[in-house]
Amino acid sequence: MNNLRKDTNLVIIAFLTVSALTFGELLEQIVFVPNWLIGNVDENLEHFRKFKHTTDPGMFYFPLTIVAIISHAMLLGKKSILTVEQKKNVKHSLFLFLAVFLVTIYVIVFINVPVIDMGTLSGEAQESKIVIWAILNMFRIILPAIGLYKLSKLFTIKQ
Repeated sequence: MNNLRKDTNLVIIAFLTVSALTFGELLEQIVFVPNWLIGNVDENLEHFRKFKHTTDPGMFYFPLTIVAIISHAMLLGKKSILTVEQKKNVKHSLFLFLAVFLVTIYVIVFINVPVIDMGTLSGEAQESKIVIWAILNMFRIILPAIGLYKLSKLFTIKQ
């Protein structure tokens, strides 16, 4: 019974952390990206740079990412009482989440740093990087949503 409770809690934690990260990506997609691309991109990003260091989104994503990975890994451990099919769903969710994690690293290194942190790009170069970001954000929303669907299969109603 103790392992059942532990696994149930881990499924809930994995589901909630991936959900929070997915909705964070959705917020970026519908709030940040359009606001940066409307009007003068250079001015828009300069305004964002002024408050970014006190409201850095990384402070939201980083701890949740660690918790999501650990909770998935623990569900796949030897002490987990999940069935083979349930572990398969957890593996799919983890794989999709890790794919998003790699895309996120690309976004941070090749888009955020030159566009936002360093401010070394301007004009069309900056705008094209933001468009690439918007396209990659679609994967950062869709892939974890599929993972959430896989995790949701672990929630069952017992009679």
